[in-house]
Amino acid sequence: MVNQEQVKEELRCRICLGILWEPRECKVCETCFCGPCLDRWLASGVATCPLKCSAEPEFKDRPHKVIRNMLAELTFHCKNSLCQARIEYPRVFEHERVCEFDLRECGGKAEGCQTVLPKG
Repeated sequence: MVNQEQVKEELRCRICLGILWEPRECKVCETCFCGPCLDRWLASGVATCPLKCSAEPEFKDRPHKVIRNMLAELTFHCKNSLCQARIEYPRVFEHERVCEFDLRECGGKAEGCQTVLPKG
């Protein structure tokens, strides 16, 4: 994971407060939100910007180039403690899907097996 204290406020979604993922930007107030967070917000029937800057908001599919460049500079440590990979922002989820250190519980857990195995 990334050091959360070093992430600038501009790179945080104003809905979930996490690091922006698939960011979209309000054309009126220029605030960025995670694409999935914004989709859930709008699907809930609320037809306003989450910051209520406009009654009829429009959202850009990509944030300003400065935000995109700042996000591209972020690097993450893999969530799997045995993995030493440092991953660039756009490749985080891709790496986690294929990480050889991603572990799963043994299929015999119901019988008391406590073994944890690599996914592969």
